[in-house]
Amino acid sequence: MGQATRKRLRQCRTYPATLYNVVTGRSSVDPVRRVELWPAAVEAEPVPLGRRERKKLEVRQRILDAAATLFAAQGLVPTTVDQIAELADVSQTTFFNYFATKTGLVDAFIGDLVVLFDGILDRAQEADEPVAQTVHVLFHVSADLTEVQHRMLRDLIAETARTSTPSARASLEHMRRRFGDCLAAGQRSGEVRTDRDAAILADAVLGLYIAVFLFWTTDADYPVAQRLRDSTELAKGLLAS
Repeated sequence: MGQATRKRLRQCRTYPATLYNVVTGRSSVDPVRRVELWPAAVEAEPVPLGRRERKKLEVRQRILDAAATLFAAQGLVPTTVDQIAELADVSQTTFFNYFATKTGLVDAFIGDLVVLFDGILDRAQEADEPVAQTVHVLFHVSADLTEVQHRMLRDLIAETARTSTPSARASLEHMRRRFGDCLAAGQRSGEVRTDRDAAILADAVLGLYIAVFLFWTTDADYPVAQRLRDSTELAKGLLAS
């Protein structure tokens, strides 16, 4: 990732659609993909939005922006709904109209990380990139993200591992299925080994990827970015034909 992209990442108050744009080079993201829970929205077509719907999206994003600012500054656990609502300039009632709990807010951020994951696969598919390059981008973009969203990202992953909500499990299942499809295409093109099922290979690579993040949640000083970069070649080796 170049310096220009890294600078744009640092300017993101939240990483949802903005990071998708950074990865894919697109100027906008279908609002349905940003709002709906995964995996239901994955196949959703763009829909025209009226003024009321746009206003709802604006308020929702304001809440997410406020939460991201507070999570990055003071951590997820100490941040209260009162503080988020105050910074977003909404009432508590309005906050709860959008997110039933603070955990629901965390689920929304995790869903947005899946948007980033999809963006990497989308760009690879559109550019007809080799599977090895897709794996490289996944691990290295994630490493860069841990450096520019260090505290917030670590807290989000730790909270997700602790609570394991249905939404978080659905997001993980979506990632497994989507990456498995990518590897199956690689098997058909001769890029990926065929002595193992694509789903097993996807689990092996994603297991390595996720394990690095889980180690990070137990040790704030764990060199997560370097581990992700160092694991890239190992992940590629698991897939090589």
